[in-house]
Amino acid sequence: MGIDDKKENGIYGSLHGNSTTGGVYKMGDHNTGYGERKNDSNPKSGKTIVNGVIVNQQLKGHENEFDHSQDDNPDEFNKFPKKVKYNDLLYTFLFLLQMTLFIAMTVYAGIKIPNKKQFIRYLVQGLLIIVISIPLILAFFLIWKKIFKIHPTNMIKTSFFSLMITGLLFIGLLVGNGWYSYAILFGITLISLIFFYFSFRDKIPFTGIMISLVLKIIEKYPSTLLVSFVCLIISCIYYNIWLFSVSYNFYFDSYWTAWSYMKFLFLLFNLYWTHYVITYTCYSVVSGLVASWYFFSDEDFNGMPPRPCANSLYRSLTFSFGSIAFGSLLVCMVQMVQFIFRGFSRIPGLSYLFCSCLELIAFAFQRMLFTFNIYTFSMVSIYGQSFCNSSKKTYNLMVNNNEKLFATHNYMLITILSVSLSMFLIIGFIVTMILAAIELSNGWLYFQISVFFFILYKPFDIIFGSVLTILMCLISDPNAMEITKPNTFTLLNETYNFRSLNP
Repeated sequence: MGIDDKKENGIYGSLHGNSTTGGVYKMGDHNTGYGERKNDSNPKSGKTIVNGVIVNQQLKGHENEFDHSQDDNPDEFNKFPKKVKYNDLLYTFLFLLQMTLFIAMTVYAGIKIPNKKQFIRYLVQGLLIIVISIPLILAFFLIWKKIFKIHPTNMIKTSFFSLMITGLLFIGLLVGNGWYSYAILFGITLISLIFFYFSFRDKIPFTGIMISLVLKIIEKYPSTLLVSFVCLIISCIYYNIWLFSVSYNFYFDSYWTAWSYMKFLFLLFNLYWTHYVITYTCYSVVSGLVASWYFFSDEDFNGMPPRPCANSLYRSLTFSFGSIAFGSLLVCMVQMVQFIFRGFSRIPGLSYLFCSCLELIAFAFQRMLFTFNIYTFSMVSIYGQSFCNSSKKTYNLMVNNNEKLFATHNYMLITILSVSLSMFLIIGFIVTMILAAIELSNGWLYFQISVFFFILYKPFDIIFGSVLTILMCLISDPNAMEITKPNTFTLLNETYNFRSLNP
């Protein structure tokens, strides 16, 4: 029985007590491990009632049949393994191994450098940027959230038009500097976005409602926002250490040898892999909480499992970390190929055109794989299965509902890009002025600022990942929301017919 043969049952995440599912459990499962939680099941009616709410109901025919006899089959789309297990454990080991090697290289480089105070000064500079920027990012996020809750549809439209204006100004800048090929490329992208907007503008109200739901969840569970800021801080500290490692591993090299190139490629590999692991871990943690809300909470958050964010974090860092490392490694390898082609494209002659085309193809594939993994890790967080099983299910869902996912995904992307760009300009200007006022200025500092501003969008990343998780849940099991949150389901269904979705 495959993905197209049967719809999945609603689920939510819990690893308390004696729960035996791999990160989430089937709604209506008798073995929840919640102790005081009361589950009243009626085998004749096929209903499972938790705290007075029907969370699962057996239906006849093809609609959400629930068969315990197949629980041991991990390949079933709507089933889980009986026992919790660590998925893709090999990649957890490989990731830790390469991080150990990176730490060893960094420590060795630190021992050799003559001026250790310089590293401390640069690290303090990086921490100062974080201390100044975090309150500004939080204030920006809260102001944007306040405005969006009042005018969700208009905010999405404003985001689109502001992005178009910025794109036109950027194209003008490229033309003014004589970079005509890049100007043509961005011009084609801009035309595609305009065509997309007018083709799918009827989906804007649906996207606005989805983002409003996510903001409501964040208000109820601010720990989701805390997770994004922690990932932001960890990323900044890691990038500063990585910059130090790269600088001082080649400090005494008068010229580059084959060994120098090998060291540099490894450090670059470490950068890419670690970056994607941090990014996808943040997505997975938030996806686990949002899935708990989708499948188990009512309109007023009654029925949510205790500490949903902490439990989701635990699952992401233990049972699902191997899957996160595996998916991140795939994207990392594609980006390494892209980097190599970029190096070859600098060689004059025929190879320039050929390698430039290969670099562009690798870049496009890397972006598609990165996006696909966001959806996949939503499935990993919901079902607690391996990366390969989750990616197969994700692929089938995306193929059967490509138009629905395309519209919502792109409106979300436009909104987040516009907001991130505005935040980049505003906070970048303020931070630069503050650092100039305290007379702190050097080449390393501005490089640190540039790196930091490329990741300051992470608080908005959790909105992006949360909306996509809700969308995947709606595609896989719209009945769950209709049962637990009928008012919300009705509101969403007025702007999007979920009965047309194909799980």
